Amino acid sequence: MRAARGRSFATFAGGEVDIRLAKATAGTAGPGVQVESDATGAVRLAPVSRLIDNADPAVVYTGTWTPDQETLTANDHFGTQATSNTAGSTAELTFTSTGIGLYSVKAESRGIIKVFIDGTLADTIDLYAPIGGIGGPSELVFRSAALPHGQHTIKVECTGTKGPYANGRYGQIDAFHVVNPIIDSASGRIVYSGAWTHSAAQPWTSGDLHGTESYSKQSGDTATTTFQGTGIRVICCKGPNEGIAEILVDGRPPTEVDLYAPTKQFQQMVFEHSGMPDGEHTVTLKVLGRKNASSLASFVVIDAFEVIEPDPYASTTNPGVDLIVSARLNYTRLNWGNYIDPPINLPAGWSATARLRLLP
Repeated sequence: MRAARGRSFATFAGGEVDIRLAKATAGTAGPGVQVESDATGAVRLAPVSRLIDNADPAVVYTGTWTPDQETLTANDHFGTQATSNTAGSTAELTFTSTGIGLYSVKAESRGIIKVFIDGTLADTIDLYAPIGGIGGPSELVFRSAALPHGQHTIKVECTGTKGPYANGRYGQIDAFHVVNPIIDSASGRIVYSGAWTHSAAQPWTSGDLHGTESYSKQSGDTATTTFQGTGIRVICCKGPNEGIAEILVDGRPPTEVDLYAPTKQFQQMVFEHSGMPDGEHTVTLKVLGRKNASSLASFVVIDAFEVIEPDPYASTTNPGVDLIVSARLNYTRLNWGNYIDPPINLPAGWSATARLRLLP
């Protein structure tokens, strides 16, 4: 991605804000965009790194769905939505995570939808609200129960029915919120130092998350990741060739864990630290090159880290956001826009780094 500069103005809650695109870079974690506010004002923010838009090709539609025009999607994530009032029309998404949520817009024209998880009815939702026009702001209308980490399917079905006060039967889909607290050994978010070997789709990785693992027996080798949450779990393989590892969180006193087991054991939670303030933290797994007397070797095998979050669906409430969503902005000198959501106030000179996903 090439560095760029530009300026635009937007009106929020009656105040005009000058927003400058300061720079764009592509690093090891993916493309990044830095956005700065030149004046005190309000900017609409949304943590969208876990959102899958309704227009994403991964969402499979059956029946009759209509992608609504721009003037009806000002309250939607990514400025898109799909609606249907045909009974039996479905939208289905296959995902890999530990949970899934559904964003929709409630309005007086909305009807009733059903949500299925892995083929089982999870909820029946009435999308009616006494709001005319394009409806209220997009909101989380469904969140699944905790799921075992792996591949799952969510299906949203339009029932063609409505409540007693609705004047329409429309089901509406804005986006899906994927809950994925797993940082896989091959995700690119882990910084490895030393002589680690990275394996995937091998007989010895068959029971690992995503079929991947990284291992080393060299004393002093480390695997480090930074995460946002209140705690962390370390998931490793245990086995007859495994040795002793050291785990450090935010510079606290290290904890040693013995990874030996008489037989191979996949996806073992060998360490957990919780109760930290919600924010950014760092965890490091270190190879000590030692083992107990029963082990045949001193290998340390990392499968994944699992982040502990107070509420995986919670919106970001501080300036540490993932992306500024232009579709949610109320552009200056236009006679319509999103006036409903409460603004997030940013001081002059505020900046943040965000990841940007470009839709086809």
